[in-house]
Formats: sequence, C-alpha cells, structure tokens
Amino acid sequence: MKSKLFFLTLFLCVSQSNYSQKLEYGAMLNLERTTLSVPNGEYTIYSNGGYSEGATSTGKRTNIGIGAFATYQIIEDVFDVGCELFYDNTSSQKVDQSFQAFNLVPFLRVQLARNIYFSLGGGTGFILNSPQFENNTYKSKKIDFIGKASLGYNIKNYCTLELGFYPPVTSVVENYLNRQKTYLGIKIPLNKYFRDK
Repeated sequence: MKSKLFFLTLFLCVSQSNYSQKLEYGAMLNLERTTLSVPNGEYTIYSNGGYSEGATSTGKRTNIGIGAFATYQIIEDVFDVGCELFYDNTSSQKVDQSFQAFNLVPFLRVQLARNIYFSLGGGTGFILNSPQFENNTYKSKKIDFIGKASLGYNIKNYCTLELGFYPPVTSVVENYLNRQKTYLGIKIPLNKYFRDK
C-alpha cells in the first residue's frame, strides 16, 4: 500500500508541470442584468418536432455574481473543459422576491479565432433562500437548472473577458418564475498570474 502511494505521489510530482501548463483556476466576477421571467403560454414548434415555451420578462435589475472557476486544456489553443462555482442574486423590477443561489456550471470552451472563445454549458443552481408568496400559492424550489452561452476574449495569463447569458432550463417556481440573466464577466487565472509575474 505504501509503495502505491509513493508511486502515485511521484507520478503527480513529475506530471505537475505538464498539468500546470494546461490548468487555469482563479476568481470570477460577473456584472449581471437579471430578471424573473413568467411563462406566457405561447409555444414555438420546430420542424424537428421539438418545442419551447415563451416567457415574459418582469423587468431587469443589476446584480453581481462572484465565485471561482477552473479550466483544463484538452487540445492546446482549440478546446477546453471548465467549471464555474459562483454566488449570485436574481431579482427583477416587477416581482418583490429575489433568489440567492450558489451555481455550479460545467462548460465546454472552443477557440473560434486567436484569443476568442465560445463557451457552452449548463448546470445547477442551489437556492439558498425560500421566498414566500401570498396565500402560499406558489412554492419555490431548492434546485433549478440553468444553461450557459458566452463569447470570451482571452488576454493570455492575465484575464478572460466574457459576454454571455444564463438561460433557464427549469423553473425556480413551478409554472411561475424562471431565473434568467445576461452578464459581462471577468475571469482572473490566479495560478498563472502569480506563477508568471
């Protein structure tokens, strides 16, 4: 057992420099325009048989999302996988309630041109509060699912600037409210910054 641990530790030490070149992790900050959208009963039917339900925004508010991220390079300057873990608040102008959540969002990132990336993913929001509605007509969920799509510009070893949105996949309040947000964000790869500067 000790020899296995020794060889595992040795392997990790030898390969650490290779992994550190491919791994980025650090802090992220999003300036978000959030809304709570209400399903409006309108459906769009697609030619492949799929459909989507329309929703109406209840007005936008500006909020902040803050957390951490990590990406791992699969093919250099072509393809990465990553994950975000961040806290944010989703609120709107016309609904008094707001939803604070920790969001865990895995994503894939593809380089479209030099230093320009497209990211696509989806994950889970863990709702931290339980807003109350009149007469207990609606009950908020503890978990909802969100998507992610963004365009990013990478300033190598310094930061990545992103413009994107987190569309709802499921309702945060069944048949009533969805969390939705667009954002301008920055990701700072602290491991590379402190190593290279």
